[in-house]
Amino acid sequence: MPEVTGSEIAPEAFRQALQAALEKLQRIEWIDCPARINDGLCNEFAREVLAAFGLQWFERTPELRVLSTKWFYGDDDRTLDLDRLRAEGVPVPDDVPVSDRKLSYELGSVHYWVSYRGRHYDSETMDGVDHFLELPFFQRIVERLRGRVHEAQPDALPMMP
Repeated sequence: MPEVTGSEIAPEAFRQALQAALEKLQRIEWIDCPARINDGLCNEFAREVLAAFGLQWFERTPELRVLSTKWFYGDDDRTLDLDRLRAEGVPVPDDVPVSDRKLSYELGSVHYWVSYRGRHYDSETMDGVDHFLELPFFQRIVERLRGRVHEAQPDALPMMP
């Protein structure tokens, strides 16, 4: 188990936990790339990172926790509240040629990731990003809505034998 000093998790220990979670899921699930983990096993990835520090699902420390798009939903149960996100300075794209309803529904696809010291991480993002919408999982959705297919899109990748 990586070293936890008091309530602080050392950056190197966190990085090791990310890498160990990635390697474990790739080995157990026979997954050939990190994008595939984000296509159905994102919660398992987050669970593995927490477990590295002796934490259970949705337990948190002052600097480490699991987040989900579910916590950013609007009044209904499947769409993100884009107006609220924009008001908070979130990098919500304005140039996607679809209605806000469609964009918010697509971006509201359930995804789990880890937040550590204010940055956001998942199986594809070992260096973290400032906001969750900058994670590749969400960027692929934005690109798809813009009409461009991202080369690392999991459903565009060849299936493993």
